[in-house]
Amino acid sequence: MKKIAVIGSNGQLGNCIRKIAPDFELDYEFIFTDSSILDVTDEGQVNDFFYNNKPDYCINASAYTAVDLAETEKDKAFAVNADGVAFLAQACADFKTVLIHVSTDYVFDGDTNLPYSEDDFTNPIGVYGASKRKGEELALEINPHTIILRTSWLYSEFNKNFVKTMLNLFTQKKNWELLLISTGSLQMQMTWQKPSWRSFRLLKRPMEYFIFQTIRKQPGSNLPKKLQNFQNLLLS
Repeated sequence: MKKIAVIGSNGQLGNCIRKIAPDFELDYEFIFTDSSILDVTDEGQVNDFFYNNKPDYCINASAYTAVDLAETEKDKAFAVNADGVAFLAQACADFKTVLIHVSTDYVFDGDTNLPYSEDDFTNPIGVYGASKRKGEELALEINPHTIILRTSWLYSEFNKNFVKTMLNLFTQKKNWELLLISTGSLQMQMTWQKPSWRSFRLLKRPMEYFIFQTIRKQPGSNLPKKLQNFQNLLLS
């Protein structure tokens, strides 16, 4: 039975994977870890974890995500989002593990009204985005068997998120104003679940390693060929 290690399992995505894991228990053994069990910034802990568990796949959902605070905590942000990813990538390379690394649309500068494609030039404008981009680069450089999944504005029943914040404001019934300073694609975590978590079926097929964005495209836009192929596999 193949093993899937889920790093950062107490976050939104990690909790959603934990919720649906029983649906795949006949095919995969899931190993869930959080920062209290595995500190990704500790190379020794990472190596010990891989030596003891030897996962076939590693989903890295761990991250430093305090976007504003990152500006004053640069070292901490890079320690988790870059150095930690490098340690995971090296361990994956050593144990022939496929690394599925979750990244963000913050690797772009947002200076466009058009949807981004995977091939667009990255240009992060803040510490958080820069740290996540560095993590992408290190993962792809260190472990050739790496898939980067870029996401945006995730929300779910778990943890804090934008949707919960807005709903809370509505229920308070107070006079308030919402200043629109950015646009993005809200992505419900359920889209990572049934039926889209049929993507676990892909793990049984020969894999192409690439950067894939779950950031939604505008209706009618032309999807990159590799994205079309990926979606076709999910639907097959």
